[in-house]
Amino acid sequence: MIYLNNEYDATSSEFIPQQSGVYAICTNVNFISNLAAGQQSIITVQIAVNGGTVGEVTDARTTSATQLISVCTIVQLQPGDVVTVLLFLI
Repeated sequence: MIYLNNEYDATSSEFIPQQSGVYAICTNVNFISNLAAGQQSIITVQIAVNGGTVGEVTDARTTSATQLISVCTIVQLQPGDVVTVLLFLI
C-alpha cells in the first residue's frame, strides 16, 4: 500500500485526494472459503467514488478454496472525492 501525502485514512479505509488528476486504483481481496457440499459463495468487490461504483468484479465458487479477487480502474478524481473499497459476501 502506498500512502501518498497522508491521503489514505486506514481507520475509515478511505482515499481522499488532495489534487485533481487521473488515478489508477487497484485492490486485492484474498480469503479462504470453507463450503459444504452444495453450497455456493458469491463475492463482489467494488471500488466506489463518492458512493458511485466505478469498478466491480463478482466471483462465484462452489468448492472450498483460497480465492484472490482483484479489481482495478482508472478514474479522474477531484480534491475531496472519497474513494472506498467495498466487499459483499453472499
